[in-house]
Amino acid sequence: MKNKESSERRAGSQAHAQAPAHASVIHQKKPGNSSNLHSGTRPPFSLSKSEPKVRVPTTTNQPRNWRRAHSACLTQFSADRIKETDPYRIKLLWQEVMESKTPSYASKNRSEAHLKESNPGEAPAGSFTAPTSYLTNSQKKSSVKNATVRDADFEETQLIPRGIEIHTDWDLDLGALAGAHGYFGSKAPSNPAETREFYRSIVEKSLRVEREIDDSIFLSIDADFVKSVHTAYRILADARAPEPEFKIYAFQNLFIEQYVRLANDPRRQLCVVRSVESSLKPESRLWRAPPLIPPNRPTLKPFGFDIYPDCQFWLSDKILNPYYRGDIGQVVHRNNFGGFCPYFSIAFKATPDDTRTVNNQVAVAGSISLFNRYQLKIRADAHPTSEHRKLVRHYGLTMEKEDWKVWLFEPKIVDYAWAGCNVRALDGGTCQTEQGICRLLTWINEIHRWGLCEYALQCEEDIKHIVSLVSKVRVSDIGAAK
Repeated sequence: MKNKESSERRAGSQAHAQAPAHASVIHQKKPGNSSNLHSGTRPPFSLSKSEPKVRVPTTTNQPRNWRRAHSACLTQFSADRIKETDPYRIKLLWQEVMESKTPSYASKNRSEAHLKESNPGEAPAGSFTAPTSYLTNSQKKSSVKNATVRDADFEETQLIPRGIEIHTDWDLDLGALAGAHGYFGSKAPSNPAETREFYRSIVEKSLRVEREIDDSIFLSIDADFVKSVHTAYRILADARAPEPEFKIYAFQNLFIEQYVRLANDPRRQLCVVRSVESSLKPESRLWRAPPLIPPNRPTLKPFGFDIYPDCQFWLSDKILNPYYRGDIGQVVHRNNFGGFCPYFSIAFKATPDDTRTVNNQVAVAGSISLFNRYQLKIRADAHPTSEHRKLVRHYGLTMEKEDWKVWLFEPKIVDYAWAGCNVRALDGGTCQTEQGICRLLTWINEIHRWGLCEYALQCEEDIKHIVSLVSKVRVSDIGAAK
C-alpha cells in the first residue's frame, strides 16, 4: 500500500516538473514575427475572424488527470498562429465606416475635436492647418466651407472675380432722378384710381392675347391705397416690428400672389409667375452660373449659386404660342410653375445690421438671371447688335424695413463674350412718407410693364428663332397664345 502511494507521489511531481516546459511554448515567438512587430512598416490587418484564444486556467483545484490532459493539448494553440491586430488601423477603419453614416456637419465637428485632442498645445480651431494625413477623403471635403452671401468678404471673393460690380451710389446719368416714368420714357395713367386697367390694356395690346390678362401684379396708386400702405408701415415702424413683419406685409400687398385671384376667375390669362424662395442652383446646360473672369481664376471658397431669393417674377409660358410651348424646355430654362426668363428680383433684409447681405443676395439672384438671359440671346444670335443688347437687362429691389432701393443689372460685354455685369442703384426712398410710397409703387408697375412688353417680346423672338433653327419650321407669332 505504501509503495503504491509513493509511486503516485513520484508521478505527480514529475508531471508538475514538466508543466513549465509546456507553458513556455505559449510565450515563445518566431523570429519572423519579431521583425514585423518592430519594423517601421505596419503589417496588413485582416477583416477575417481571428482564431479563438485559449484561456489558460490559473486555478489548481482541478483533478490531476484533467490538468494533465489539458496541458498536453496546449501545444497546438501557439501564439504565432493567432493573427496580430493593429489598433491604429482598426480605428481608421471605424472612422471610414462611420463617416458614410454621419452627416457632413457632424463629421466636420468630429474631425475638429479629434485634432484638438491630438494637438492640445496648438492654437484654437481655425488658426492652424490640420495634417491631411489624419483625415479621410470625406473629412477633407467637409473641412472646406462653401461661401455664403453672409460672408464679410463675399463681394471680394465671389462677385468681383466674376466681374459683378455693385455700385451703391445713384447714377444720375441713368435718368432715374425723374422717377420710373422719366427713366422708362413711358406715360403715366391719367386716372390713378384706374391704374390696373391702364396697365392691363397696354400689356394686352403688346402681347396680342385673346383673353384678359391677370392684372393683380399692378398696384393702384390712388390716394386711398397709398394712404393705407403709409399707415401700415408707420404702425410697423412705431412698434419696432422685426424684419419678417415688414416682409409679410409686402408679400400680401405689394408683391401679390396671383393664383388665388386666378382660382376665382379662371378666364383670366396668367402672364407672370411669382416665385418665393425657390432655388436658383444651376442644374442644367440652360441654367448656368456666371463664370469666373478669367475662367481659371482661383477662389478661396467654392460657391455654387445655390440660393433662395425672397421673391422673383418670371414670364409665364402661357404667353407663348401653344404650338411650341411644350418644347421650350429644350430651349430655355423653365421653373416648376412654367416660368422662364426672370426679370425682377426682390430681397428683404433679415436682420437690422444686414445691409451688406441683402445687397449680395439681390446681386446673386439678378446676375445669374441676367447671365442666362444673355446666353439665350447668344444662342439666337451669336453677334447681337447693341440695340438688341439694350433689352438684355434685369431689375432688382431691396427692402430694409420701410426703406427701399431699386437696382439695374446690365451685362458687360467684350467681343460678344460675357465679362460680368454692373449692378447700379437707380432710385430709393422710404415708406414713411406718402410720396416715397407713390414713387415705389410706380417703379413696381413700370418694371412689370417693361417685363411684359419690351422684355417679353424679345425673349419670345429669341425662342422662336432657336426653335426655327432646330425644327426648320417657321413658327407663328406670339398672338396665337391661348
